[in-house]
Amino acid sequence: MSLEEKLEQAKGSVKEGVGELTGDEKLEKEGTAEKVIAKVKEVAKDAKDIVEGAIDGVKNAVKKDDENTDQVDDKVDQAKGSVKEGVGELTGDEKLEKEGTAEKVIAKVKEVAKDAKDIVEGAIDGVKNAVKKDDENTDQVDDKVDQVKGSIKEGVGKLTGDEKTEKEGTAEKVIAKVKEVARDAKDAVEGAVDGVKNAVKKDEE
Repeated sequence: MSLEEKLEQAKGSVKEGVGELTGDEKLEKEGTAEKVIAKVKEVAKDAKDIVEGAIDGVKNAVKKDDENTDQVDDKVDQAKGSVKEGVGELTGDEKLEKEGTAEKVIAKVKEVAKDAKDIVEGAIDGVKNAVKKDDENTDQVDDKVDQVKGSIKEGVGKLTGDEKTEKEGTAEKVIAKVKEVARDAKDAVEGAVDGVKNAVKKDEE
């Protein structure tokens, strides 16, 4: 319990006692209310600390067993936000309540963005595999798919505020485009060389 909470409870008790002693019911009730509110705040803060400690313990235990810790982190952050929001609501602390709501929403957005990225990447891999079966020129398909993957990664990074993911996506997109352009240039040069060879062959005949 903080010193401030002890003082609030003590003030409430004094007010309650003076009200009782002087027969002032209003003062007595105000004192009782202040004492109870201070006690509720104390209990809520203790509960918050206990829950956050438990969440951290679960998070650490799961991290050891689970490679996919980003999803665990998002769930834990949502739970922390909910606890903070609830404690803020219980204690009448609007700032704490709003912070908790914001943290909960941000964690949910991150989780949804990661799920969307996984779904889109799965779909891209499916298309890539289907096209590979029908198309011998898979290098070009790979380049296009890598550009799309890079764009998605870049977008998810922007959406979640993850600069590292955003930069990785941009880099992957650019690299895939450079490869595609290089292949097109190579094909054009080879086509021109073949054209010259064919023209020379006709003249020799």
